[in-house]
Amino acid sequence: MPGFLINNYEKEVVLKDPDVNSYVMDKCQYKSWIVQRNTLDKFFLDKTLYQNEEYIVLLEGVLLNKMDLFQKYHSEDVASLAISMYHQIGVKFFKEFRGSFSGAFYSKKKDEWLIFTNHYGDNAVYYYFQQDKFIIGSQLNYIADGLKKNEICYTLNEHAVHTMLTYGYMPDDRTYLNEVKRLYPGHYIRISKGNLELCQYFKISQNVYDLKHASKDEIIDGLDQRFREAIRLEYEKDLEYGYRHFANLSGGLDSRMNLWVAQDMGYSDILCVTFGQSNCMDEKVAKEIAEELGLEILVWPLDSAKHLFRIDDYIAMNKGAAHYSGIGAQIEILQTINTNIFGLMHSGQIGDVVIGTFISNVNEMKDMTIGGTYSEKLITKEEVDGTALKFENREQYLMFTRAFMGCLSSHFFIRNYTEVASPFLNVDLFEYCMSIPLELRINHYIYKKWILSKYPKAADFIWEKIGQKITEKPIKSYLPKVKLAIKYPKLVLRKLGFHVQLNFKLTEGMNPFDLWWKKNNAFRNLYDNYFDQSINNPIFSDEIKEQLTKLYNEGSALEKAQVITALGTVNFFFSKK
Repeated sequence: MPGFLINNYEKEVVLKDPDVNSYVMDKCQYKSWIVQRNTLDKFFLDKTLYQNEEYIVLLEGVLLNKMDLFQKYHSEDVASLAISMYHQIGVKFFKEFRGSFSGAFYSKKKDEWLIFTNHYGDNAVYYYFQQDKFIIGSQLNYIADGLKKNEICYTLNEHAVHTMLTYGYMPDDRTYLNEVKRLYPGHYIRISKGNLELCQYFKISQNVYDLKHASKDEIIDGLDQRFREAIRLEYEKDLEYGYRHFANLSGGLDSRMNLWVAQDMGYSDILCVTFGQSNCMDEKVAKEIAEELGLEILVWPLDSAKHLFRIDDYIAMNKGAAHYSGIGAQIEILQTINTNIFGLMHSGQIGDVVIGTFISNVNEMKDMTIGGTYSEKLITKEEVDGTALKFENREQYLMFTRAFMGCLSSHFFIRNYTEVASPFLNVDLFEYCMSIPLELRINHYIYKKWILSKYPKAADFIWEKIGQKITEKPIKSYLPKVKLAIKYPKLVLRKLGFHVQLNFKLTEGMNPFDLWWKKNNAFRNLYDNYFDQSINNPIFSDEIKEQLTKLYNEGSALEKAQVITALGTVNFFFSKK
């Protein structure tokens, strides 16, 4: 993945990445500091590595509101913009940026570094420091290479391995290296006089707007206004560079509304892409929506499960931040099309829980036990009793862990080819939605009201999640569940909180892992061989080896993928150490 590295060690690191696209490599030096970047040659004027007599400015990613900020701060390029904003609003100037970005700002006069990730952390920053020595960068392997280059030992964090076997991603600042941490979303590093300080500039809040007494129509109007502004920023960014639009489309509401509103606003030259098992509901609905909107659609079948075969290649793209298996289809597509003519990868990322919520009833807000995991087989009592204490409520905990740290880690893969955007990640829209009273967001109530009020034709298509249109009576959505409960009573007990082992696998949907496992001999053999070749790594303690073996032998195909991800990540960092 493209990125940067900043360090004040003597030995310079050679930045290396998978040869997947066109990169620009350059560097600057000042005193003991070396600043390097290896950036993707797309949206290039949104990025910079700049040095003058007073400052060093580094920006990576994409600034969706760059042109608006140019006008506001009377700037003509991003380096002068950052300097102007630093003078006018201070060290947290990047709080006004919108998009997937990261970067650094150094004041030579103050001898002070500000190194930041964006509000959601999907443009990651990792860091190592010891006394007055620092290695900080956007890739975990950059830090590891810096440590090795300077003969500094790093060790396996078995807690991170265990976390992959439960959460399926890293929900906090841990990495597979004990000595290296990830910078939290909405945070920045301040280095002054040889000291490193972690500072916060953005946090999840449900009280940015006072909407308690607003009418439903007023709330919907405010939501729609901010959603359209988020769409404008995304799609105008493509046009700024002369790129064609490129967007995901499924049978869900989120990607649908991204495209529907974009089309309504006049953005029409869009190539949609949908992927999944042939003839699944997502594919059928996506093709119907594309036909209605008059858009081209690329359908990518996953029947062969080939997108799961390149284990090491995909792990090299995200360094174990989340299980590798969730993004392979999109990578296959991006490697096939001519990405040079397309702009942002537009999606509906986390819209389901932004306008909706993770919470099914208001009483859940006080529940601060572990949640958002992909597997419960290895969860310990300590994890259940001691999770999420630093969050005000359950929604904030799940939004931060499952959404920011988990779902958005898929952007690490995509950014090897292009930049990413989702209107639901627009900070102004996000804070507005979080301020909508919870009871209006539960069960997607205000989400559906918004669609029916502003874009009623978008409701003419089935919502894949419930298997019916949002205009149909709710009782219809329960019928399949009733039939399923009659056939599989243990499932009912699981839903009621009883821990019983299910003896069946659900195989329908976009990504039917268990179906592939059952029918695809090559897939099974690949996993079995990979496991057998990796499980005896001497770096594993007996305890973590036992956990890996247990989940692989007893888990579903997706849980096996969590094991494979953990093994592959350990191989990546330790097999050639």
